[in-house]
Amino acid sequence: MIQAISSQLRLLSVSRATPLAASVGRALAVLLVSFLALQTLPAIAQSQSGDSEPGSAESMDVPEAEAPPEIDPERLQWERDAAGLVAQLDNLTNSLGLYDPSLLEVQRDLGSALLRLDRHQEAAEVYARALQLARVTDGLYSAQQLAVLDGLIAAHSGLQDWGKVDDYEHLRFSLATHQQDPQSPEYIDALLARSEWQLQASRHNLLSRPGNDFQIRQLHDLNLAHEQALATASEQSDPALHWELLDTKLQTDIEIARHVAYQGMRDIFPSEPRYVMQTVCRMVSDGNGGAQRVCWQQRVSNPDFYNSAANQRRHELERTRANLLTTRREMEQFMVTHPDFVSQRSDEVNNRLAQIDQVVSELQREASRAAFRSW
Repeated sequence: MIQAISSQLRLLSVSRATPLAASVGRALAVLLVSFLALQTLPAIAQSQSGDSEPGSAESMDVPEAEAPPEIDPERLQWERDAAGLVAQLDNLTNSLGLYDPSLLEVQRDLGSALLRLDRHQEAAEVYARALQLARVTDGLYSAQQLAVLDGLIAAHSGLQDWGKVDDYEHLRFSLATHQQDPQSPEYIDALLARSEWQLQASRHNLLSRPGNDFQIRQLHDLNLAHEQALATASEQSDPALHWELLDTKLQTDIEIARHVAYQGMRDIFPSEPRYVMQTVCRMVSDGNGGAQRVCWQQRVSNPDFYNSAANQRRHELERTRANLLTTRREMEQFMVTHPDFVSQRSDEVNNRLAQIDQVVSELQREASRAAFRSW
């Protein structure tokens, strides 16, 4: 098309003498220039876009630089303290040896600093060495172990190693049992701390599945300790401590009820065997046209096994219900003995009594079902 227009312009240039030809030539020239401009503009734009660099500011938006994270000055100081304690502990170990008693305080301080920094694994290792040092230097039942055990419990709780937490909680209560008089306030505080952990582990099934027979026996043993402590608290005339022990005993009874209600056949161990041997006889052909009686021993299911399991479950439900009713009578006696204390906490006391009534009703209904249940 461009060549055709060019040839027309050459023809018009030959006939430039006439005015009409001149005007037509000017018009064709304008058209030619416009056409050439339209053809070349996309190529120019493409070449300009190709010349620009991919990462340049002309081709892309440059995000604003993010501000650096703020450094917590308190945490920074904790980091410095921990590093200083590590260096101090290394120097003391090199100069005094692994079992020098002066290392114990530095190890406790280092473990505490690591706990503040949420470095639970390192803290657990430091506290474990401190526990070994305390037992070597001061004996198996030394009081210095208590602070170390608190650190070990906190470190393994951060790691969610509940088995280790339970081991150290048990060791802590065992130390308190050896060091404190069962009638002393320090022993009762240790018992309440042990109860708090055991109830928490039971509620959240941290150590075993619900309905586990070993867990139920542990809770029963805990309630025996509660009953002994209640006798001491009643003699001391401390209503706040007496109520706290009663409430803890009640919560333990409720946890026992929850586990017992959850139990199935795998959690019950009846006195009757599951299978028995039975003599089975049949008449068979003797090969001569006659018959003979053949007998053998065969293992079969024992029908008394399921009856024994149902009876045992019903007995356990009734026992748990009776323990709850005993706790309720103790609370009612407490209300009579300490009316001023009860009036100040009437809502809490009434809620506990209503809670007992609800759990007792559920246990009674479950015992009725156990009598007709087909295992």
